[in-house]
Amino acid sequence: MMSPFALRSAQATDLAAVLALPSLSGPDDEIIADVWAAWLHEVAGALVVATVDDAVVGAIHCAQLSPDEGWLEALRIAPELRDRGLATALVRAATLWAQAHGLVSVRASAGSADATMGTLLTGSGFAQVASYVRFAAPVVGARPDAFAAPRIRQPGPEELDRLWAWLESSNLVSLTGGLYLAGDRAAALTDAALEAFLSAGEVWTLEDHAQVQSLVIAGAYALNSHETRLALRYLDGASQGISQLALHLRARAAGEGDRYSIVEARPIDLLILHDALNGAGFTRADDAVQWVYAKNLG
Repeated sequence: MMSPFALRSAQATDLAAVLALPSLSGPDDEIIADVWAAWLHEVAGALVVATVDDAVVGAIHCAQLSPDEGWLEALRIAPELRDRGLATALVRAATLWAQAHGLVSVRASAGSADATMGTLLTGSGFAQVASYVRFAAPVVGARPDAFAAPRIRQPGPEELDRLWAWLESSNLVSLTGGLYLAGDRAAALTDAALEAFLSAGEVWTLEDHAQVQSLVIAGAYALNSHETRLALRYLDGASQGISQLALHLRARAAGEGDRYSIVEARPIDLLILHDALNGAGFTRADDAVQWVYAKNLG
């Protein structure tokens, strides 16, 4: 009979054992190895491992994305313990940490290729709130639409109220769950987050007669320690305008020398957005769908 498992905070020496475990959720081995030391010492987060007779058999990380939000990731479980409730116990431990630290909600994702994580999250009280796909395009060969160029703007933080009012009336808000993607993490697009994006110069709009038609939020995203991509992390509005903004951003990335080789877009899984990106030279990077789940802790 196998000994019972125990949960504890992770230690520096646990890394090799954690990487040897099968993954139920990202990130991948290379990213975990890169961020392991930072996760161990972060104040706004929890890194938990499970052990049986001192051997590491499971792990999970809860990142605090804002004062209100947590993100569960890096769930790894030894195969022989998948049916013993260990994954549920780790998700519960991470969720309890989030609740104890005053977070209002916690989210996680599951891939469409494996229903195990989605079933686990649903059984732990999470609900699916959005689904995303991944598109990519090379920066080379992008020629911006000369007709669209005069209508494209890069608004600053002084336009927060105007743009927030536009977002609140968007037909896509209910489909995005009010979220944007930072890498594979989903965070709430609050007015504070939008103001930060505006201040960083990461918001682009396409407008007609001073009326916003489409909006894209885009910024640099470190895929790993070797590659940085320009990521279109939020797309909203009319499909033609989204296509023109995406093409504009491809061309802009091309003008930054060797900084980017790929522009990545993470739209919600909606056909009109697929078509908009296809029109800007993007193609599906893979067939996977990223399902985002959320649990209210209030």
